[in-house]
Amino acid sequence: MGMILSIYKQIDKHIMEDEKPSIFLNRLLKSGDLKAYPFSMLSDLVRVRQSPQHHPEGNVWNHTMLVLDLAAKYKNRSRSPRVFMWAALLHDLGKVPATKVRKGKITAYNHDKLGVGLAADFLREFNEEPGFISRVTAMVRWHMQILFVVKDLPFADTRKMLKELPLEEIALLGYCDRMGRGKMTSERIRAEEENIRIFTEKGKRVEEELFGSHKTDRWQIAALGELLIDFTPSGTSAQGGAMFERNPGGAPANVLAAAAKLGLSTAFIGKVGQDSFGYFLKDTLIRQGIDTEGLIFTKEANTTLAFVHLDEKGERSFSFYRSPGADMLLTEHELKGDIIENSIVFHFGSVSMTHEPARTATLKAAEMARDAGKLVSYDPNLRPPLWASLKEAKNVIQKGLPYTDILKISEEELEFLCDTGNLEAGSELLYKKYGIPIILITLGPDGCFYRRQELTGRCPGYKVKAVDTTGAGDAFLGGFLYKFLSSRRQISELDEEAVTEAVSFANAMGALTVTRKGAIPAIPSLEEVNKLIES
Repeated sequence: MGMILSIYKQIDKHIMEDEKPSIFLNRLLKSGDLKAYPFSMLSDLVRVRQSPQHHPEGNVWNHTMLVLDLAAKYKNRSRSPRVFMWAALLHDLGKVPATKVRKGKITAYNHDKLGVGLAADFLREFNEEPGFISRVTAMVRWHMQILFVVKDLPFADTRKMLKELPLEEIALLGYCDRMGRGKMTSERIRAEEENIRIFTEKGKRVEEELFGSHKTDRWQIAALGELLIDFTPSGTSAQGGAMFERNPGGAPANVLAAAAKLGLSTAFIGKVGQDSFGYFLKDTLIRQGIDTEGLIFTKEANTTLAFVHLDEKGERSFSFYRSPGADMLLTEHELKGDIIENSIVFHFGSVSMTHEPARTATLKAAEMARDAGKLVSYDPNLRPPLWASLKEAKNVIQKGLPYTDILKISEEELEFLCDTGNLEAGSELLYKKYGIPIILITLGPDGCFYRRQELTGRCPGYKVKAVDTTGAGDAFLGGFLYKFLSSRRQISELDEEAVTEAVSFANAMGALTVTRKGAIPAIPSLEEVNKLIES
């Protein structure tokens, strides 16, 4: 399995980085490295013939390589480039069992539907997350819809497609599929471009019928804030010196990573340095399935670094290298308003409000989200060393509260903001003063105290061995947002049972995260969380 996994990682790297990934894939094919399962699903495409009229390039492998290279050219237009590229590579796996010769004609009926199971089997071999697999297989399932919709065929099902995928994503893959063929004359190119136009036009009409004013809610969660490097303790060197491991971090990004790992569609807004750390962080987000359209690179400052120090209980403290850090330099003019407008939930924290111009940009984004009718999630996430004074921190952090629908706060932060450690009294003050309907007060290993308007309660934590508490609160919040969005209820519709279930799930997310080092690398899968809850 070691060699097979190594080949998979190489393919993943080349389809994300190469201008023409087909060069590497053809090299693997020629060397015989694609003979073993599940790569044999790809090499089997060589023996599958296609209609010479529609596919003059020959077999399905040749077609797939043309599609893949086109996809590499346009992948940055996709909201999830890694999902898009794997869909391009696997989109025609169903042609192996589906292709038949009927009355002298080569056909591949239902290859899109058959391809769903095959693509899922392929990706499961490498323990890809269920959320990632479901997004790739949805692209495989619907990639033929352009033909069906344009020709008004009975196989068209635009309404169901749009409930699973953004219109522009399937249009982009469909464009690569239609253009990735041999002997593409200027006349054929114009005809295919017209087909895409007709498909998009028809799709938008159905989209309006289905979603109305919410038709653009294509990300379930968008978050704005810091994206940085956490250097976490990693033993000692042979000379006895402390060693640190590079890990991606930043609270808003951690929340998105947790949500994305559970299968939600997410997008990040922020700024990193134009340096090796910044590019590493972008690549990390992409691999997590997080949209990076809102990520900006700058030469004005380096990517922020945070050194994490752990005590014997796994509790952490931080040393920041941020004078300034790139994340502090995000301006309100650089905000991707369409990302906020196209999301269901907008999440932010207070670290992006320690300095200007990011402070103004953060509050402006929260205002935009509120005015657009989005649910706003806020984590004050107090880091005293980053503020000029605690007085300033308290004043600025409080400015985010009037926008908030879901507040995640620690015991220490509650006392800092409300001048009381009493959970009932402090949460009531926040609810009545700012009208925050959901307040979650995390209690470390003791679980969580929650308030849903007048309803309050506690959910106990899970007993685990803590190794590193970095990112535990972020995983908790990502888990809560996942359960809330999965319920398809409004906040006002959440009864005690629903809130308790969501908080218990969030507690499990946080508990499992502390059992491993790092923030994003430690986030558990849905299967792991459910297993802990059931135990």
